Amino acid sequence: MANSAIGMMLVAADGSFLGVNQALCTMLGRDESALMQSTWRELTHPDDLDTDVALTEETLAGKRDTYRLLKRYLHADGSVIWGDLFVACVRTAEGSVDYFVSQIVDMTEQVQLREHYALLAENATDVVYLMAPDRTLRWMSPNTESSLGWSADDLVGTVLVDLVHPEDHDALQKARERVYTGGDFADPDAGHVARIRAKDGSYLWMSIKTTTVVDDKGMMMSAVVTMRNVNDLVLARMSAENDEELLRVTMGAVLDPLVLVKSVRDVSGSVVDFVYVDVNDAACEYLTMSREQLMGSRMLDTLPGIDSSGLLAIYARAVDQVTPTVMDDFQYNNELLGEPRYYDIRARGVSQDRLSLTWRDVTERHESAARIADSERQFRTLAQNASDVVLRATGDCMEWVSPSLTRMLGWSFEQWVGHSLEEFMHPDDIVQSHSHLLRVVSGATVITRLRLRDSEGDYHWVEIHAGPAPDDSGDTAAFVASFRTIDNVVEFEAELLRRARYDDLTGALKRDEVLRRLVETGGSRRQPGSHSAVLFCDLDGFKAINDRLGHAAGDAVLKSVVDRIRVTVREGDSVGRTGGDEFLVILDGVHDLGDAFTVAEKVRQAVVAPLQVGSEIVKVGMSIGVTLQSPGEDADELIARADRAMYDAKRKGRGNVVTVPPPT
Repeated sequence: MANSAIGMMLVAADGSFLGVNQALCTMLGRDESALMQSTWRELTHPDDLDTDVALTEETLAGKRDTYRLLKRYLHADGSVIWGDLFVACVRTAEGSVDYFVSQIVDMTEQVQLREHYALLAENATDVVYLMAPDRTLRWMSPNTESSLGWSADDLVGTVLVDLVHPEDHDALQKARERVYTGGDFADPDAGHVARIRAKDGSYLWMSIKTTTVVDDKGMMMSAVVTMRNVNDLVLARMSAENDEELLRVTMGAVLDPLVLVKSVRDVSGSVVDFVYVDVNDAACEYLTMSREQLMGSRMLDTLPGIDSSGLLAIYARAVDQVTPTVMDDFQYNNELLGEPRYYDIRARGVSQDRLSLTWRDVTERHESAARIADSERQFRTLAQNASDVVLRATGDCMEWVSPSLTRMLGWSFEQWVGHSLEEFMHPDDIVQSHSHLLRVVSGATVITRLRLRDSEGDYHWVEIHAGPAPDDSGDTAAFVASFRTIDNVVEFEAELLRRARYDDLTGALKRDEVLRRLVETGGSRRQPGSHSAVLFCDLDGFKAINDRLGHAAGDAVLKSVVDRIRVTVREGDSVGRTGGDEFLVILDGVHDLGDAFTVAEKVRQAVVAPLQVGSEIVKVGMSIGVTLQSPGEDADELIARADRAMYDAKRKGRGNVVTVPPPT
C-alpha cells in the first residue's frame, strides 16, 4: 500500500477506515489523519452512494466477494474525482466480512475525455460507426438518425455494407477487404465517396473514411467508420493510447503477477491456449522471463500445468464472463519449484477475447491456517472431553461451554451461552467475583471458590481457574475458565476447621481458639460499656463423680455444664474448655467488673443445679475467677490473672466468684 501509485485503503465492515496510503491522500486532497477520521460514505458523491452501498450490502450478505464500480469522490477543494474502484473482502472463519481491501485508479481525466468525445460524436455533423472484427456494427452516433433516419435498434448488429448502393458496392468492398485482412491500406485524404441507403429507401452520398484499431501485434480489434468528419477518430485514437498507457502503469504498480492474455481457439472455436498480450514486472519475476520473452508467447509453454490442473478450462470459461472468476487456496504444482503450492487466483474476461489474470502465492497462509485449524480441533477435543467444565466469555457474556456442564450441573449448552456467569452465581459471591474479573482482564490468572446453581436450583461449591484470552490486538476483555465441583472438599475442610476450633466432647471452643479471640478483642482501646471480661471456671467435686460413676458419667456432666453455661451467657459470648474440668468464658461488651460478676454468678448458679446422669442425681460446684481485659494485654497474662482469682475463690470455701481488677 505504502509504495503503490494507486489509491488503496483498508475499510472495516462498518465503513470506517483501517488504513489508507499516500496515493489516496494525494488523490482526494486530504492528509492521512483527515481520511482516517472519515468514512468512504462521506467521501462518495451523493448520486453514486446508493449503488456503492447496495454492492457493499451484497458483499456483507455473502452474495459476492468483490465488485468493481466507476464512481465519483469528493475532493477536499470541492471538486469531483472519478475513480475506478475495485473492492475485495477478507472474511472471517465464520464467513462474515472482516474488512475490505479497496483500490482506486484516478479516472477523472479519462472520464472527462470520454464525455468530451461522446459530446462531440453526438453533436457533430459527422456520422460515426464502430465495427467489430466480424464486420457487424457495434455502435453508431445518434446523429445517424437525423442524417439517414436509422436508429441504433435498426442497425446495431447488422453489416453496414448492406446499406451501400449496389453500384458503389464493389469498390468499397475491395477497400474494406484490405482493411479487415490487415493489408497495407490507407484511405485517401477525402475518404471514399459512396451512396448509403437511408431508412426511407433513398440514397445519400457520404464521404466515408475507415480506420482500424489494432493491438501491438497488428491484430485488428475494431474498425471506426466516419462520414465526413475524421477529427473525432483521431481524438478517439489518442484516448485509446492514453488508456493503454494508464493500464500499463497500473499493471506495473501491482505487486502480484498480473498478465493480459488473448485466447487461442481451434477450428471449432474452443479455447486451447492463451497468448501473452501484456505482463507486469511481478509476472516476469515469477516466470523468470523478460517482458520481451513473454510477449506473444503461449501460456502452456510457460505454465504447462494449467492444463492438467484444470486451470486452462477455468480460464476458458472466464473469457466470456462479466463477473470475475475467484479462486482461493487453489492447489497447483509449481513447475519452477517442483512442489505443490497454494494460490489465490482472480480472472476476468475483457474485450476482444482477452483475459485479465492475477495470482498470489498463499502457501504459507494456507499451511498456517491448517496448523491453526488442527490445533483448534485438538484443543476443542480436549475441552469437550475434559471432566472439568471449560468456558470462554467476553465481558459478562459466555460464548462457549464444554459438554461436561450438563454432567456436572445439569444445564445444557444453550442455557448458558449468551448469558452471564453471574446469573448462575450465589448472590453472596457476586461482589467478590467482580474483583476477580477485573484482575483477569488486567492480565492476571485467578484461582478462587464460589457457589454456582445447578438446574434443580441447588448451589454447589466450585473451584474456578480463570485467565485472560487476548485477541490479536492484545485486548483481554475475553477470558477462559475451568471449574469443578468441590462440595466434598469444602465439607471436609469445614469439618477439619470445626475439629481444630471446637472440643469434640462438649462442643466448647478449644484453648487455642479462645486465645485467638482474646487477642482479637484486646487489640484496641475499648469504649465505656464495651469492655471484655474473662471468667475462669473450675468445677468443684468433679473428680469424685469420675471416681464413683466412671468417665462416661463424667463426660455427660461436662457436656451438661457447657450447655448450661451457653444458655446463661449471651449469644455473642465465647465458651471454651481449656482443661479437663476447666472452662474459660469471654464476655464481650460489659460495662464494668460488676457486670461481669453478675454474669459469673448466674453461670455458677446454673451449673450447681442437680444433674440427672443415668439413674443418678449428681451435683457439682463451680469456682469462678473474673477480671477485665486491658487494651493490648497479653492473653496469657489475662488468663493467669483470672486463674489466680479462681483459686482465691476455691480457698474461700469453693463455690464462689472472685473478681480482680485489671492493672492500671
